[in-house]
Amino acid sequence: MVQENIKKFGIYLNAKEKTVVRINSPYWFPPEPEWVMVTSEVNMTLLKIREIAGERKLVDKPDEVQWTSIPVLD
Repeated sequence: MVQENIKKFGIYLNAKEKTVVRINSPYWFPPEPEWVMVTSEVNMTLLKIREIAGERKLVDKPDEVQWTSIPVLD
């Protein structure tokens, strides 16, 4: 179970909202299909994330991608 969660750690992109979130704990995992893992490297810079999102054609304007926070769960 723990290994499965670790495999989900990374940076996720919501293309519709042009936001990315860093996941490095099992507190919350972004739901698919609206969130796509961009990289498993949790310390990647926003500049590099934008570059990857553009190369993979995940968004039309990668420069508009911004960080967001994970939701607060009850």
